[in-house]
Amino acid sequence: MNWKSVGTLKVFALLLLMACAACTSLPPAQVATDTKAIVGKWDGYILLRGTGNNAATLQFFDDGRFVGSVAGWPESRGTVKVVDGKYRMHSETRNVGSTLTLHGDGGERVLTILTDDGHSGQYRPAK
Repeated sequence: MNWKSVGTLKVFALLLLMACAACTSLPPAQVATDTKAIVGKWDGYILLRGTGNNAATLQFFDDGRFVGSVAGWPESRGTVKVVDGKYRMHSETRNVGSTLTLHGDGGERVLTILTDDGHSGQYRPAK
């Protein structure tokens, strides 16, 4: 194994450790049963490959629609529904799906997102 490979392995291990630490600091995940639990405006960030963290907003409506915005990107519109205890979003604008997980129930609430094309982020209820 050469030094470049060892360095890459160390960086990967550090990133994995940081990701695990971030996950453990979230409130417990909730099983999704109804999209009404996430209705409202959420502010946060999404990590886009090559650009880092980008400010982002999601707005969920009672009828299962959503509008999302990410700094520097066109607005995204689509639908959200519950599938197998998770929230599944489909952006009609970008034609990509995402899985959302709601963490917390009464106090701190965090909505995590993982898009089918590999982006991730976190949102909190807007103030």
